[in-house]
Amino acid sequence: MAGSKIEGTFRLDGLLEGPLFSDEDEGVIGDFVKRARKAGLNFHAVVDEGRFSLLADTAVVETGSGGEPAHVRVAKYLNELLENYSPEECMKLMSTLRSVEYIAGYEIQILYGIRPDGTAAMEQRTVRAETVRRAEPAHWRTKVKAILLLVIVLCVGIGVSAIFVPYRQIAAHVLEKAKPFRIQDFEVDTGAYGRFFRIERLELDRSREIIVIVCRQSERYPDTEAQLNELWKESSDSVSERLALEALMRNCVRCEFFGRDGDFEFQRLCYMHRHKGDKDLFSIVIPFRRDIRRVKISY
Repeated sequence: MAGSKIEGTFRLDGLLEGPLFSDEDEGVIGDFVKRARKAGLNFHAVVDEGRFSLLADTAVVETGSGGEPAHVRVAKYLNELLENYSPEECMKLMSTLRSVEYIAGYEIQILYGIRPDGTAAMEQRTVRAETVRRAEPAHWRTKVKAILLLVIVLCVGIGVSAIFVPYRQIAAHVLEKAKPFRIQDFEVDTGAYGRFFRIERLELDRSREIIVIVCRQSERYPDTEAQLNELWKESSDSVSERLALEALMRNCVRCEFFGRDGDFEFQRLCYMHRHKGDKDLFSIVIPFRRDIRRVKISY
């Protein structure tokens, strides 16, 4: 069923980010994450250098009980968060949040913005889609019979296949995957940004479930608008360099995440946080997941 559009599920993506206006803002953000999680809306909060980012978890989850559409809940909790800010402060927040929700025969696509009055705005599009119904839960007796039959088949199968299958090698491979996560094994690919900055170090914060990528900009990094315009002219024949320069101008890059086997898992927009102590350093904060082994910084 991988990749199927299952009715009654939805997926969030993007982020809400902006400055911290007061000392109470960090507590407000933490409270929002806890309350939203209870409603089935998962966000990762990152606070750094006087700014915050609320990163949406892109995992596909069930819409939930009660028949309330998922996007209604998203707008509800966003409005509750925005009530803590004045309309002037809300205009300094940036939202790239979006969601996809599946109902019978349709896909509901929502973009979430912020109105001038400080309330959440939704731009909705509903398109036809080939959806799949969720399987009904089986009766407990059916489950027990299925488990017993599976155990018998497995015992017989293992007994016969042990002659041909190298189970010892398979067990060793499983144990290798179960080893503790080491930051030294985590790979970061700068892609088209290699000429503009390099990775200084990686920092793992298990308490906040994040990895901080500390980067040092090179002499080619465009610090001023004049440098940016000059590099833009030089890169006229390179689409990738122009897109990379545009991302640097926005201070927001796209990170692509890959698992242990090199398969693409998900992507996320990440803000570039400047360091006060060293003008040539900045950080890119990404979510920590044990199964992720490589991240590619893209545009």
